[in-house]
Amino acid sequence: MGFACAVVVTAAAPQVAAAKESVDLRSGPPAAIRAGETWKAELFVHAGARQLAAADPPAILIHNDADGWSKIWAKRVPGEPGAYTAAVVFPSGGTWTYHVHDPIAGGGYDFDPVVVAAQGRSGGGLTLWLVVGSAVALLAVIALRARQRYQLA
Repeated sequence: MGFACAVVVTAAAPQVAAAKESVDLRSGPPAAIRAGETWKAELFVHAGARQLAAADPPAILIHNDADGWSKIWAKRVPGEPGAYTAAVVFPSGGTWTYHVHDPIAGGGYDFDPVVVAAQGRSGGGLTLWLVVGSAVALLAVIALRARQRYQLA
């Protein structure tokens, strides 16, 4: 009897291990992501055609204390069975946790928190003023030199 139980457990173990992680997250959030920017998450579900057809798509759940939970459903990539993408937007800066829901095995997988920079100006306005100011100053110098040459002639 003991031998029969060992054989059954051993035969079932590979199936459990294979079903444990049926979703791969192939692209994590960018290192310097800012609030309001889109992270294009790429996921791949390891399953047969029947399982994929019967299952919901995977989802990514994001959370922080200020904003609570958001659920983003992934969309199938046409022509690539098992491939999905999800457009994830963190609405505010701060530390966010994220979890990928596994539609085949149930449950899901937690990942290390990501720090999202607050939404704000990236300094582009200051750069624009420097360029415009420099151009105006250069034109003024050219105009003064041209005026001086004209008066000397």
